[in-house]
Amino acid sequence: MLYFVGLKGGSGPTFIQKPTIAQKNGTIVITTICQSTSKPQLDWFNGDTSISQGSKYQISTTMAGDKYTTVLTILV
Repeated sequence: MLYFVGLKGGSGPTFIQKPTIAQKNGTIVITTICQSTSKPQLDWFNGDTSISQGSKYQISTTMAGDKYTTVLTILV
């Protein structure tokens, strides 16, 4: 589960396409793209447990204009 929250001073994020899930080289990659006037804060969850960067999870966000691409890579 993923939650996006727009930060103060901008409009809330809007997903501009459905998230994609792919399996690559023994990993699971979930990619989301949203549009927002301010950098969104994102939180990933596995059930009720928050996911954070570590040995099993890699999280990255890139920006292009007002579009933010966030990738969660799960090492299996």
